[in-house]
Amino acid sequence: MVADSQQQWRRIFRAVSETPRREIIEALLEAPADASVSLPAAAMTDQSDDEGALQTELVHRHLPVLAEHDFVAWEHEPFRVARGSSFEDAAVVIEAIHDHDGLPHHLIVDCNRLREVSRGT
Repeated sequence: MVADSQQQWRRIFRAVSETPRREIIEALLEAPADASVSLPAAAMTDQSDDEGALQTELVHRHLPVLAEHDFVAWEHEPFRVARGSSFEDAAVVIEAIHDHDGLPHHLIVDCNRLREVSRGT
């Protein structure tokens, strides 16, 4: 049982380790529970300057990581993402980050939604 728990934590931390993945989880947290959000818009950051390149990264790198453990479900046409059956497992980590005051600037510099939370908006 402990090994299963440790593996689940590894999966969650891997899922939230990249900015586009965190942005997607946060966008889904902001949306109604049964809604989907458009991609690549939900994963865009101030650092995202090539929408086509981001879309390719989402399809080949980020969405498979999130979908592998049912954190999200995604579709190619229209290109969108929705909460998966295990979404709450990953979402709780993002919510805990939001609830924490005083995140160091270097951890939030490219995370649009975390930057907004740290400013109190």
